[in-house]
Amino acid sequence: MAGTYPNDDRDRVLAATDLLSIVGEVVALRPKGRESVGLCPFHDDKSPSMAVVTHKSGFGAESFYKCFACGAGGNAIDFVMNYHKIEFREALKFLAERAGVELTPWEQEGARSQRRDGEPTRDDVMRANDIALRFFRRSYADEQKGARARAEVSKRRFDAETVEAFAIGAAPAAGDALIAGVRGNLANPNSSFPSFDAFVLAGVIRQGRSGPVDLLRDRLVFPIRDDMGRAIAFGGRRLDPEQEPKYINSPESPVFHKSKALYGIDRAKRSIIASKTAIITEGYTDVIACHRGGFTNAVATLGTALTRDHARVLRRLCDNVVLLFDGDEAGLKAADRALEVFFTESIDIKVCVLPDQLDPDDLLRQEGGAERFRSALASSTDLLGFMTSRIRAKFAGRGLSARQQAIEATLAKFVDLGVNTMSGLRRHLVLQSLSDLFDISARDLDRLCQTMRPRGVSASDLGVATAPQTSHAPQGSFVEVPLEIGSVARQRARLGAERRLLAMLCLDPTLAGVKVSVENCGMLPISEAIAPMEFADPLHSAIFAAIRDASESGEALCFASLLSELREPDLKRLASDLYTFGEDLMQAASSHGSMTGHRRTAAEEVVTSWQDLENLERRARLKRPVLRNEASSTDASVDTTNKSKDLSSAIATGTDQSDLESSFVDSHQVDAKGFEIRNAVERLARARERGHDATATSAIFERRSSPAPEVGRSSNP
Repeated sequence: MAGTYPNDDRDRVLAATDLLSIVGEVVALRPKGRESVGLCPFHDDKSPSMAVVTHKSGFGAESFYKCFACGAGGNAIDFVMNYHKIEFREALKFLAERAGVELTPWEQEGARSQRRDGEPTRDDVMRANDIALRFFRRSYADEQKGARARAEVSKRRFDAETVEAFAIGAAPAAGDALIAGVRGNLANPNSSFPSFDAFVLAGVIRQGRSGPVDLLRDRLVFPIRDDMGRAIAFGGRRLDPEQEPKYINSPESPVFHKSKALYGIDRAKRSIIASKTAIITEGYTDVIACHRGGFTNAVATLGTALTRDHARVLRRLCDNVVLLFDGDEAGLKAADRALEVFFTESIDIKVCVLPDQLDPDDLLRQEGGAERFRSALASSTDLLGFMTSRIRAKFAGRGLSARQQAIEATLAKFVDLGVNTMSGLRRHLVLQSLSDLFDISARDLDRLCQTMRPRGVSASDLGVATAPQTSHAPQGSFVEVPLEIGSVARQRARLGAERRLLAMLCLDPTLAGVKVSVENCGMLPISEAIAPMEFADPLHSAIFAAIRDASESGEALCFASLLSELREPDLKRLASDLYTFGEDLMQAASSHGSMTGHRRTAAEEVVTSWQDLENLERRARLKRPVLRNEASSTDASVDTTNKSKDLSSAIATGTDQSDLESSFVDSHQVDAKGFEIRNAVERLARARERGHDATATSAIFERRSSPAPEVGRSSNP
């Protein structure tokens, strides 16, 4: 069929492809049994969730990858398509070239005329960049057009091998040299070029005041390539000292995003994986200088500070990132901006300031420069320590008020960056660093941070959060972190218990059918024993609602289908994290069981987590502020008893709930028994919502305390 490759081409390519090598080039893999595991690149993975399985076939067609968190999986072609965001034809061609497989000639009937009339595709943009790259390389080699560029390269002592490795080129001084070449080729009826618009969309041609002009003119050209080595953009350094700006990059396009792209990643990724460290420099020439000096794990950001997207790319390849600065103010500001990445991504960041404010190129050209460079890297300071030392320098020797302002400003900044939402251990280490800096106990700093919320953020971080607008959270609804939970410790305990329960349900959603004992209500499945509205965290509520709905409708829900039910990206990411947490819980239970002789099952974990939630709820009820009037306690008790009897009678006759609420819950007469009545009405509402007979739920109003917490489980007061 025109426009497709025969299936035998696909099978031959898969049979000749080493999937472990393909995945290992972009993800750091480690052996685990007969498989290899690593961080899944298709979701925000925090611990290795993706397995590459090759032992079921010696080499090729039956090898596959599978992420047990987000459900991504497939063969080598699927991986290349999904990771590099390319079409089947392009992925097949890429793998065929790697494996030395010759494909059946491919023809696309009528494609050229269709491309000319329609919007350029991503593939068109990639081809336009490739054509531009070949144009710049030819210009560099041209005796006249490339003379100034070659002189600049010679001045920087780049040898021919370096020029070839980084595909350095030259843009002629004429403002329409590339345009003329493109138009001339498109005039040929047999042209294979993409449309003129594809070059504009790629950014190598832009609209000037009097018509289209070349983006780069009279500049040394540095191709910006993705990790497959394909040109996605270009950077140009001026050759005329009077020309401004000094550097210019391609604009963003369908294939180029500055916040994600890293210059030199195609040359550095293998070294980054091997060394488990990435060096981040400030420019193209710094990267090239590092590689020439033997530091081949160096890359550069493109006019931006290190971003979260950069960190996500790098943490799949390595554990450590070293920010390389020459000590000027711009570099220090970049370190400040990198602090946000430290707070949000699980990757270690260090700062290396080179001696004498030299850049890598200048330092590495000196006698003994490589050794000084290596020594500077070895003495790199972790980012948090670097930042705290700068803060200390600012208020050193200043008065009490200045110190107070410095402390308040620092805490406000750290809260803005998310210190209150960091994982427990990482947060403790941050607070301990601030404790050492300010000579204030970490406990006091913790309390101060808990009273603050990020500037520009709603009150959700202080306890009340609006539920995400999903199919499981109706508009206008909200979930409130119960005020009766009280202290930060109890609030964390509540959220921790919710997280443990949901971790097991995400690991195996069918566990929603596990039955637990609800006082005086018998055994109920988890899906009925607790309602989504009872979860303190709105994201927890939405995930549980999806699991409950599937359970009550009789669907055989698995984790992959759960992810498809969760439409919001935040929910998908949290569910993936919970799945991984569930695996960790079961692994811990297995290890504990091997020592004690009793291995806890997943169902037992669910029951224990449910009991933790119940115990916390019971403690919260005991600590609720109750208005007691000792003088009228006897009358109130008699009145409440009568009301309770009337209420039980009304339940038996099926009286409408709204009448119950208005008749039996008097907001002006609140005592301990009255509060239990309100709780009973709420539970009755949930029971009715699930379709239970009201006459069978009267026992709810006599509900007793939950059993004592299981030995060894946390139930903070």
